[in-house]
This record gives sequence, C-alpha cells and structure tokens, in this order.
Amino acid sequence: MDDAEGDLVAGFISSVLPNSSTNELVLEALQQMGVDTLEDLKYLIEANLKNVMRPIDARKLIASVKALSENDAIDDLPSSPCIVVCGSSPLTAGHFMVAVDQTIVNGSVPNVVDALILMFAAYYCLNISYPTELGGTLEFLHRCLFKINPDKATKRERKASKKQQSVNPKVLSLITNIADFEWRE
Repeated sequence: MDDAEGDLVAGFISSVLPNSSTNELVLEALQQMGVDTLEDLKYLIEANLKNVMRPIDARKLIASVKALSENDAIDDLPSSPCIVVCGSSPLTAGHFMVAVDQTIVNGSVPNVVDALILMFAAYYCLNISYPTELGGTLEFLHRCLFKINPDKATKRERKASKKQQSVNPKVLSLITNIADFEWRE
C-alpha cells in the first residue's frame, strides 16, 4: 500500500471509528489481507475483521464502505428516469430502485415490472422526453405494453437533421409484424 492510498484508507477508518483504539491493528490486518485502496474495502466481509475488531465496529465499517460505493454509483446515473438494479444481475436482483435526475425517488421496488411502471410514470408525469439512444425502445414499450397510442405526439427528442414522424418507422414496423404474427395464429 503506497503512502497516499494508505492515508486515505486510514482516514476513512478513522472517520468511521473515531474513538477506536484498534485502528492501527485494523490497518495492519487490512494490509496483510491485501487491501491497498479504498476500492479494495468493498470486498471485505465481517469474518475478515473478527480477529482485530469488535463485531459492532466491523459492521459499522462495512456499512460505511457500502454507503460510500452506493453514493459513487448514484453520481454515474443519467439525468433521465432510469431503473437501478440492486444486485449483480437484473435476473437475480433482490430489489430495484428508480432514479430521476440522479436522485433515487423510490429505493425499494420489489420487481422489474413495478420499476418499469414507475419509470414510465416519471417520464409522463414530469413530461420528460425520451433520450435519443433509447427513444425507439421506450416508444415501443409505451405503444405496445402500455397501450398509449397518440396520433400526433411523441416523447422522442427531436433530431435537427431529420423530419420528426409521429411514430418511429422501426417501431411501427415491429408493431405491424407482431400484429401480423398474432393474426396468423
């Protein structure tokens, strides 16, 4: 661990446990475990610290590291409404969050369907245009899943170089193909 990173780790531990007399022992133990940076602290579990800290101090340290990493993740969110997956995969996530303008507006959504509904509600209630790169996908969802089919209006952002059509041609083609498929069966 270089001095600058060591000072950051030591400062973080001191800020979490200001009155602890075992901070030096904790730093030595972390060094022996291979913790070199604040990023490495994310991978600690309580069992790693049980020999050098009281259990409550270990839990405080781990909770603070988790909160620090969640705050870093929030800074990376887009300003448009989005779904945040709380887990390693959307398929195995325990819950979801919905964020608007880099702020979590609902931190405990039990499933992806409810999260999708809340995200669409945010787009409509706050009158936010769909991001250009997701416009077609979101328009397909609102026309097919949510059955919102305005004749003239669209939530897609305007492109300066092209004429704005009332329905995205790719979305219209996909909807037509799905309708033809359903009609045949």
